[in-house]
Amino acid sequence: MPPSPLKGEVLRTASDKWKVPFRGFRGQTWKMLITFLFVLAFSFSAFSKTPEERMKAGNEAYRVNHFKDASAEYESLLKDGYVSGELFYNLGNTYYRMNKSAKAILYYEKAKLLLPHDEALENNLKMANLSVTDKIETLPELAIVSFFKSIISFHTSSGWAWISIVLLWLALSGAALYLFTKSIALRKTGFYSGILLLFICVVCFVFSRYRHEMEDQKFAIIFAEVSYIKTSPEENGKDAFYLHSGMKVEVKETLGDWINIRLSDGKTGWMKKDEVENI
Repeated sequence: MPPSPLKGEVLRTASDKWKVPFRGFRGQTWKMLITFLFVLAFSFSAFSKTPEERMKAGNEAYRVNHFKDASAEYESLLKDGYVSGELFYNLGNTYYRMNKSAKAILYYEKAKLLLPHDEALENNLKMANLSVTDKIETLPELAIVSFFKSIISFHTSSGWAWISIVLLWLALSGAALYLFTKSIALRKTGFYSGILLLFICVVCFVFSRYRHEMEDQKFAIIFAEVSYIKTSPEENGKDAFYLHSGMKVEVKETLGDWINIRLSDGKTGWMKKDEVENI
């Protein structure tokens, strides 16, 4: 008959002879261990959420007016490298409801780059811009220029480049039809279609170049409550004018801690780089 185990000890079998029993745990220690395991399990479950689940969690928090929680969910997705027009749009809505106009405008503008023809986004951006103190008059633009800009904006520079390449191949096919067929009708078709396609190809190529220039433009949103725009990139430079939070500016040049900006009315000047957030 085997001896009775000592109090606090555990009988061991051959299969668990290398297992060391826990000894000496008291109530407080067990509570700490259970708390640690609970936090660990909660953290693991949070990190194991898919991006779609985290997006839904943010949307649900927004729906019940928990805007701080919604922004935290959306921002965590950005920090993890997830980017989409819908994510920027939701962040814009969230910060707008939190009365953080500059952040709302920033994320609406980011969303606009990915969702250029979204009507709801355009309306929300206009609403957010109403809270900006500065009202800048845009330089007048000819209707024909605005018309062509709207057409050019329909595709990216890469999109227009691919269209021009396809049209070039079709134009070459028309030239081959003209050169290597004996039928008069087919030769005429190849000649005129080739000329037309080549013309459209050149137009698309020009659109691609202009679109590339538009994409290279850099814009930013002012986050400082008041920014003093100077005539030169130095602290003791003369103040030219000042702008308020939420104003959109074009960044023309960067020099150390300073950026040269341009407004839609043509005014230019220098301001501190840390007073803006790039779109």
